[in-house]
Amino acid sequence: MIALLWTVTALGLALWSGAVWALWALLSHDPNWVGGLREWLDASPAAGWLDHWLPGWDALLAAMIQVLQAVLRGVSAWIPWLLGAVWALGSLLTLTLAGLMHWAIRIGSRPPRPTVPGSAATPPPSAG
Repeated sequence: MIALLWTVTALGLALWSGAVWALWALLSHDPNWVGGLREWLDASPAAGWLDHWLPGWDALLAAMIQVLQAVLRGVSAWIPWLLGAVWALGSLLTLTLAGLMHWAIRIGSRPPRPTVPGSAATPPPSAG
């Protein structure tokens, strides 16, 4: 059970590290890549669905792209530090939870202690 716990924890940490690395790789590029989202979305089949269910989504997307590009330009110097801190906190939380579960499994799997015969609950024999 403990081996399974730590195997799942290691797999989770590997996935977490990969996700943070992918996000870092995406956000460390020039923020102009966000402008390409509009062309990609216009060419996808989702554009017709969005026109039907969200009229005016083009203007909303244009505003969101401008805001996202401005934010990415503003925090581009902090992205490695910010993602490093997020990765470290997530990893520490994962390892802490795995450690607590390891402790709970160890405590829960201990066999009960046998009672000692002739304990203090039995009165001593009387002389006489």
